[in-house]
Amino acid sequence: MKETLCEISVNSYEPNIHFTFLNVLGGESYIAYSLVEKIDEYKLKNLYRFMYLRMLKIHKQFEEVPKMELLKIPMNYDSFNTHINNYINGNKLLAVLILQSLYHYTNPKHIKKTLGS
Repeated sequence: MKETLCEISVNSYEPNIHFTFLNVLGGESYIAYSLVEKIDEYKLKNLYRFMYLRMLKIHKQFEEVPKMELLKIPMNYDSFNTHINNYINGNKLLAVLILQSLYHYTNPKHIKKTLGS
C-alpha cells in the first residue's frame, strides 16, 4: 500500500472581520473572507482596483456584467465591504466573479501554472 505524500487538514475558520459581501452565495462562502483578511488594510485599494479592471474587461465581452465604480481613495475593511456589497447587490453571478477575482489576486502564480503559461 502506498503512503500519502502529504496530509490535508481542514481547520475550522471563524472570520475576524465582519464581511458580508459573499453572504448572497450562502453555504460556507465565508471561508473566502480569509483571503481578504490576509491582505493589509493599506493594500485594499490595490485589490479593489484589480477587481475594477477585471470587471471592466468582463463587461467589454458581456454587457450583462455591470462596470464597477472606479474609486481612488484609501480603504479600510469596512468601506471595502460596503463598496463590494453595493456592487454585488444580491446578484449571485457578480458574487462569484468577485470571489474568482479575489482568488486570482491572491494566487496569481498558481493560475498561470494551471493555464500552461
